[in-house]
Amino acid sequence: MSTTTARPRPPQVTVAGWMLVIASVVLVLTGFEIMDSLHSLDTRRAIEQALSRPPADSLGLDVYDMIALRRWATLVAGGSAAALAILGWFVLRRHRGARVAATVLAVPLLLAGLFIGGFLPAVIATAVVTLWLQPARDWFNGRWRPDAAPRHGIASPGVQALPREHPAAAAPEQARGVPVPVLWACTLTWVFAGLGLVMGATTLLVVAIDPSAVLAEVHRQAPDLAAQGIGDTWLTRAFWIVGAVLVAWSLAGLVMAALAIARVRWAGTGLLVVCLSSAAVLLLGTLGSVVMLLPFGAASIAAGLLVRPEVRAWFLRRP
Repeated sequence: MSTTTARPRPPQVTVAGWMLVIASVVLVLTGFEIMDSLHSLDTRRAIEQALSRPPADSLGLDVYDMIALRRWATLVAGGSAAALAILGWFVLRRHRGARVAATVLAVPLLLAGLFIGGFLPAVIATAVVTLWLQPARDWFNGRWRPDAAPRHGIASPGVQALPREHPAAAAPEQARGVPVPVLWACTLTWVFAGLGLVMGATTLLVVAIDPSAVLAEVHRQAPDLAAQGIGDTWLTRAFWIVGAVLVAWSLAGLVMAALAIARVRWAGTGLLVVCLSSAAVLLLGTLGSVVMLLPFGAASIAAGLLVRPEVRAWFLRRP
């Protein structure tokens, strides 16, 4: 019998959980639209108008700086939202670790929301806060009972008393749940694999819709490519290959993490391979950009968590 059947879920948790899932999915989809419109004329005009008014006029930023900030904010928001959509499902299953992880991810999502605008980050933050209020807090701790239950041990006529569970009674159940290292390894994978999925899909989308804009930006940043014999045809093919590989690899990470947290034995090994391979590639990427240190660190930490003895023992034991 599932925990949600033994202890009925409060309506507040149901609403907050589904708000978390739906708003996160919509925010991921919105991220594609934002990335596609970054270099549009309307976006440039809106940024120029914003930079001409206080307090933005005192920041010393130009249009290209703001576009770069908006791009990174969109990627952070997309990656966080992808992870939050998955965590929201586990929140509905009364997973306490998922509630903590969702709370941590809501912080960078709110900060990114300052640059991308919209109300979805606020909706997600509100849903997360609701999970820490009553009666959600008692439900996650195994102490919640429906309003129809008697209070102070006095049974109402025709209603059977529902015993209040001692907090220690939930300990064996939590011990049988997902270990914290597995949860954090999967959360890191969901965040950065979601980020990679957004980046790869955006690359494919932009190259398919307007490859000239991508090529113009590349030539602006590296004007000597033509002199090195690197033509537009080669660049276009390279973008297609990189985008496709990034999408496929990110999807593999998302699927492996979902299967691993469901305790599929081979998925633990598969997720470890994904993390180690990603860390190796990202280590090479740090030679060209220090920004790659963040995903490299995340992949390395996730791999380190997955090789811990208690994690290996948890995958080897049958549920």
